[in-house]
Amino acid sequence: MTENNYPVANGVVTKVEGSQAQVWLGGLDVKQISQLTTGNVFNVIYPQEKSRPKLIFQSRDGLGVTATIKGTVKPGYLLDISGKEGTGNREQGTGRKNR
Repeated sequence: MTENNYPVANGVVTKVEGSQAQVWLGGLDVKQISQLTTGNVFNVIYPQEKSRPKLIFQSRDGLGVTATIKGTVKPGYLLDISGKEGTGNREQGTGRKNR
């Protein structure tokens, strides 16, 4: 088996309108999705900008998420969940799965 050196994404930005983004959560399992709460942070993987843009989870409908944008993001950006706003660490049961 070969090792995958590419990042594992938890979601992807599908739409941006003002300070809100729509995200598709194709990289989280059902348990991880059910544990999402307001304030969970999604970081952009390999951002183009020098600042680290992030999205703050607001609400969910199925695999779709509405999030508040902190920084500049564009549709197609890959995201990694990284815990709660202000905590700087991952919440138990969320985050990347090793594949």
